Amino acid sequence: MKKVTFISIFLVIAFALLSDGCKKEKDKVLNMITISGNIEDMNGEYTPESAYFYDYGLSGCTDPLYRSVLRIYFTGNYVMTIYFHSPTHPETIPTGTIALADYCIEGFYGVFDQEVRKKIITPSFSTGTITVSKEGDIHDIDFNLKFNNDFGGGTLKGNFKGELPGGESK
Repeated sequence: MKKVTFISIFLVIAFALLSDGCKKEKDKVLNMITISGNIEDMNGEYTPESAYFYDYGLSGCTDPLYRSVLRIYFTGNYVMTIYFHSPTHPETIPTGTIALADYCIEGFYGVFDQEVRKKIITPSFSTGTITVSKEGDIHDIDFNLKFNNDFGGGTLKGNFKGELPGGESK
């Protein structure tokens, strides 16, 4: 009887742990980002309309780093531009978890703003990561970023899932 009870308890715990892990992936919202805690009236949900990946070649940094750009256009005339610096020439967006870094350091830096504002200084990120995976031509990109306090603070979290056609350098 003890053996049956032990096995039953073990199965219940295993099922609970496995279903919780599956639930987190199932609850992931695709193709939506949310900005919260920002005092610059940028709070809300944004849906991607299109995205492009650009290869800019060598960045001109002291250490040879290649620069590439991910640009995602959202509803409401918003655009997020992510600049990647990598020691190897990118054929496509880098995969894995990439940390925010300063200019000319391996990693990324980026901005999010209304495309029509044409400000000289746009809201930039102060900390965070981007996690990229790819299956076939489909990219799955998770964002977990914080805005610089000079631009109202707050967080940008969400996902882009779709193709990233190469664009002409802009």
